Amino acid sequence: MGGNKPQIVQRLLPLTIMILAVGFLMGDFCEDVFSIPLEIEHQTDEITLTVRFAPAADGDSDSETPTDGDMDFDGEVPEAENPNFDPETGEYRLTPSHLTIDFSESAGGTNLEKYRGNLVGVFVRSVEYTILQNTIPADLPPLDIYLTPLVQGDDSDSFDWKSAIESGEFDTFELKELGVGDKGLVKLGQTKRAYFGDPVPDFPSKERLVEKALPANIDEISNTILSNFKFEAVINASDSILVPEENYNLLPETGEVQLQLRLMVVVIAKA
Repeated sequence: MGGNKPQIVQRLLPLTIMILAVGFLMGDFCEDVFSIPLEIEHQTDEITLTVRFAPAADGDSDSETPTDGDMDFDGEVPEAENPNFDPETGEYRLTPSHLTIDFSESAGGTNLEKYRGNLVGVFVRSVEYTILQNTIPADLPPLDIYLTPLVQGDDSDSFDWKSAIESGEFDTFELKELGVGDKGLVKLGQTKRAYFGDPVPDFPSKERLVEKALPANIDEISNTILSNFKFEAVINASDSILVPEENYNLLPETGEVQLQLRLMVVVIAKA
């Protein structure tokens, strides 16, 4: 009997391989093979971040608060009340901004609604940004871009981002470089620093790639998008703004940087 064991093993080996192969095909591999990649291009509306340079008006009609075209700081940084100004450092802070993005309304005719419950993955292939306007006479710090499924709206799962930003609540949030921070915020990437003395080529029409976060964030971003066809893009300056003294006479009452995002996303759906 002992001499027949090698023959039995030889006969069973092909059957074992066949069973394993069928199991493999019915598992993740089968899901990958019978999945549909949907490429979505989404161009957002304009997103505007602001910074107030003039001191806040005190309600007096005779206030000497400067206005556009009549700005003279006499070589001194204003020290009156200004929520964007830090008198200790002499620096200004851009107010964060947000924008609701709805992938179900994206261009290309892709109707994600019919795949609800059958989405298995999302890959943010690239994000480009265009600076449409910049009225800040100083170097512009890199801007951090975050995604979160908590959108602005009236449903129970929404969040009032406008109030959170205006009240200063947003400043208390934990914003992680990797992983999920407060309110589901996941860092997607960062724009490049723009130097005031070194004009951007082809401004404002030239699109530039966002410097993406590390690949470890991809799964978190995927989960963020999969949890809702709509999500919020939140833009926040990575650093404050220091205005050179020689540029004080160029300061508007309120400075603005306006940009637009174009996201290329691949959504994987079950066939």
